[in-house]
Amino acid sequence: MDITDKMIQDLKSKIATKKADIQDIKPTYKTTKVLKLNGNTYNLLVQRKDDLELLLAHLMLIHKQRKLIQKEFNSKHPILYTGTPFEDWKHDIKLTWDLIEQRTLKAQLENMEKTLETLLSKEAKTKNALQDIENVLNSL
Repeated sequence: MDITDKMIQDLKSKIATKKADIQDIKPTYKTTKVLKLNGNTYNLLVQRKDDLELLLAHLMLIHKQRKLIQKEFNSKHPILYTGTPFEDWKHDIKLTWDLIEQRTLKAQLENMEKTLETLLSKEAKTKNALQDIENVLNSL
């Protein structure tokens, strides 16, 4: 292998380490994931990150106002949004945000890996294939 192939292998190794460090998020939602707010319906699973950010900001403003009104009228009734408390919606929006971040990072790493694979010389690809076969045979 030449110097370029060695550099590519090192980068692929770094990518593999980063991929291994990513801990899969097990989504445990506390809501129905469909929020009805001010006549609009928001499905958390189909929102983009910027939309989630705006949704949370909007929900936080409404919640703050409703808490002030609740205090003004000395009400003890819970404040619910589509039948669920604010904190649960906040949790689910953050969880969805984190899932999007994780998917994006994984996709970026996989794209880098594919690009590096195309840059390897034929000799390095052959050597890698032979090593893979040897590893499988050794594990049997």
